Amino acid sequence: MLLLAMISSIIRFKEADTSSRLLCYLLCLSFLTEALAYFAAKRFHNNIPVYTVFSLFELMLTSLYFNYCIDIFYKYRIGVYIGIVGFILGVLNIIFLQSISRINSNFLFFEGIVIIAMAFTLFARLVMKHDTLRIKAYHHFWFAVILTFYWCSNFFNLSLYQQIIFAHKPIALLLNMLNFIVNIITYLSIAIVFLLYPKMQKQDE
Repeated sequence: MLLLAMISSIIRFKEADTSSRLLCYLLCLSFLTEALAYFAAKRFHNNIPVYTVFSLFELMLTSLYFNYCIDIFYKYRIGVYIGIVGFILGVLNIIFLQSISRINSNFLFFEGIVIIAMAFTLFARLVMKHDTLRIKAYHHFWFAVILTFYWCSNFFNLSLYQQIIFAHKPIALLLNMLNFIVNIITYLSIAIVFLLYPKMQKQDE
């Protein structure tokens, strides 16, 4: 599903706006990360450092995505500042709190809160600025919905996983399956939005 989402974004890259192109970059980086994580798991039996480093760039690219699709963010470069501050906090978390070989749960919690907050800011600005906007045809609305769904699901998974992974392995397996399903839904949804991109733009106009 990640490969499908990445290919779909590449197909629509030329006709996409700046925000959507940044999402394309994020999907390409995600695919590269998964490939490196697979190699690290096979070669070093530990791929956590790969995901730890990826999360820093994930927040930065996502912040830049919202910077270009939220008018007030673009005006004051709020998304840029959020990305820079988030990256610095992530590095500090690795140095002083959670080493690169541990799951960076502190930063993931921060990242999720920030991304959900930016998504809700987008929703609020859409309501405030547009009286006749066709939500069904606005791709950034759907991208924000998808990101909100993904990170809310991650909160649920992350809050439970570390508590039960060793004590209740059957439940941990269930959480893994739920996480797998969430990722499938997320990337499939992104792929669908990109594939419908020209039609959405036409209807929105």
